[in-house]
Amino acid sequence: MGSRFMIKAVLAFMVFPFMAYEGLSRGATFGAVDADRPVIMEVRSTINANGRTILPDFQALGRLLSTGEEIAVSVYKREFETLKPGDRLPVFAVPSQPGVFVTGKQLDESRPLFRVGAFVFTWHLPAAIVGWLVVGAFLFQRAAGRRRP
Repeated sequence: MGSRFMIKAVLAFMVFPFMAYEGLSRGATFGAVDADRPVIMEVRSTINANGRTILPDFQALGRLLSTGEEIAVSVYKREFETLKPGDRLPVFAVPSQPGVFVTGKQLDESRPLFRVGAFVFTWHLPAAIVGWLVVGAFLFQRAAGRRRP
């Protein structure tokens, strides 16, 4: 097999475990969130919490209007760029992690959520499994074809 092909195969097999983890992690986080009960947060400021340009941690800082509790919520780059002090942002409490809130955009991106028994996962997990099967079958087929005289 060519070295280019092997590099692509190794990279693909490195991506699929991350996707599987992401599917399980998001399922655990967002599976218990009640999307019908947003809480309004008044934005005080936005920051890049880790200060990095690669893999930044954009956050909106503010307070919940219902309780006055100060919170920090991770936001996407577009939200980071458009949110201004005084803006109101609907957020959702994560019951499994007290004091943690997520935005509606994060919740929407993780849909659909699948439930199988006690496990909740997002589309990332089945996509990773299918990817493993497709790439694995292709590698097997290619390797078997190379061994024949």
